[in-house]
Amino acid sequence: MAFWRRMQYAWVMAREKKSALQVVVRTQEFQLKTLTDLDLTALAAQGIEILVLDFDGVMAPHGDIAPHPVVAKWLTSVLSSFPGKVVVLSNQPLEARITYLKQHFPTLIWHQAEYKKPYPDGLLDICQQHDCVPEACLLVDDRLLTGGLAASLAGTGVRWVTQPYINISAHPFVERWFALLRWLEKKWLQ
Repeated sequence: MAFWRRMQYAWVMAREKKSALQVVVRTQEFQLKTLTDLDLTALAAQGIEILVLDFDGVMAPHGDIAPHPVVAKWLTSVLSSFPGKVVVLSNQPLEARITYLKQHFPTLIWHQAEYKKPYPDGLLDICQQHDCVPEACLLVDDRLLTGGLAASLAGTGVRWVTQPYINISAHPFVERWFALLRWLEKKWLQ
């Protein structure tokens, strides 16, 4: 039942925030090919204090436990420069994933939200815990109607990953399903 309530909420809020999401789709500034294209110097100049990352698609293919090797290397560098300022907010809080990240990236924070994206609660909790205004928080996500919508509702910044990590051979159904959802979201917002 919670899944259907979340879908209904997403649809109602997406129609309300459609113009804000269209700006993300139409504006290069809000898009990244991959997470590692994020310009951290520019973010600091824009007053971003907290970086929030989705996991599936953004840090690794769906269902993976560890970040993609390129992301792991990037993350090591980012965490040394911004310890305690990088948070993972994922709708798939796999216990093995959380354990792996805590073991290999001890200064990376995993936030377990009571309500999954597109509800803005997780982002608002992160802002409150880090004593920052929503405008000083940035979410990087590959989904427009989950992460992008949550960011719009919370008032945080967002960067949309346009070439998410996928592994169709490992997870053929799930990866194709999310590819279809991404395509539908983009078409609806264009």
